[in-house]
Amino acid sequence: MSNQGIHIQVSELNKSFGTEQVLTDLDLTAKQGEFISIVGRSGCGKSTFLRLLAGLEKPTTGEILIGDEKIVGIRNEVRVMFQEARLLPWLTVLENVVVGLSKTKQKKDKKELRALAAEMLEQVGLKGKENEWPSVLSGGQKQRVALARALISKPKLLLLDEPLGALDAFTRLEMHQLIQKLWKEQGFTAFLVTHDVSEAIALADRVVLLERGNIAMDLTVPMERPRGRDDHDVTELEQKVIDRVMQKT
Repeated sequence: MSNQGIHIQVSELNKSFGTEQVLTDLDLTAKQGEFISIVGRSGCGKSTFLRLLAGLEKPTTGEILIGDEKIVGIRNEVRVMFQEARLLPWLTVLENVVVGLSKTKQKKDKKELRALAAEMLEQVGLKGKENEWPSVLSGGQKQRVALARALISKPKLLLLDEPLGALDAFTRLEMHQLIQKLWKEQGFTAFLVTHDVSEAIALADRVVLLERGNIAMDLTVPMERPRGRDDHDVTELEQKVIDRVMQKT
């Protein structure tokens, strides 16, 4: 794994919208290059937390440090992949990937940019689709384009907000393998928000469970990758998280 990720420190993080308190005194540390899954019931603050990491929202109180710098607004070294691919329909697949570069880098030689985007598309298994329009792609292909767009700038932090939720089971498994492959190659720090506990365990070094705006569990996933769903240690850890969510422990 390359040494490209970045250390994250979240301290006494609070976020409210009017009278609604969404996150409360949340503390969390992510090591450089660590992969963390965030799970929990709907409304527990998962997506809000991700938006704060992305600089799309401001904390009510508390702070988030990326490296040694406090997050203030959107940063070039941070990229987000959403549940919807959010491709621009008037641009080709290749042009959509180029959008992932910073404005400064987009001013480079067009031939160089196209070569960079084509290389990224090959890495996500879409060689030959460069000149297609988003409308002709399958859901899985659209998410591969979104992943290529997110990673073309070689981010230090990748935020994944349920990007695989709308995909069929087989396509999701393919995307799991692809995300893990690129994470190992690029070494970025990653946060994945998901409702799927099995997915969380399959991909992450740690699984963090949010409840009522704070961390209820923070579990290390010690098993080697790849992790089979029928592996005893995997199913045991999955049941532990589910039991906590269902208030059985």
